[in-house]
Amino acid sequence: MNNKGFTLIEIIGAILILSILMGIGIPLVTRYIKTAKNRAYETLEDSAYDAAQSYVIENGIHLSNSDSLELQINDLLAGNYIKSFQDPDVTEAINCGGKIIITRDNNLTNQLDNYKYEIRLDCSNYKCTSDCVVYPK
Repeated sequence: MNNKGFTLIEIIGAILILSILMGIGIPLVTRYIKTAKNRAYETLEDSAYDAAQSYVIENGIHLSNSDSLELQINDLLAGNYIKSFQDPDVTEAINCGGKIIITRDNNLTNQLDNYKYEIRLDCSNYKCTSDCVVYPK
């Protein structure tokens, strides 16, 4: 008798091997995607810092020790300081919002200006409301 096909043991073995591979592969891919998204948000923060610094310089803004300036991301977009600020976590062309809080810091040396820039992004899955990224790093 010529039986063609797989035995139950062979099928269970194949399922077991595939389960082990998926158990290893899925967390690795998930971690890779999360890391890529975090890097994309860091790039947005870098762009916001560069744009805010350009805004301060071009508009001749001078802050005293007790002053602060709050720039909205939308204002930087409207003023063409940022060309695009698309949320990396959505497929539609949706911009992230947020603000940049600029304060004077006399402890900074060798900087273009003596200001700290606190970037507070407001994106679909990434929101910073306190202890946000402060530039210069």
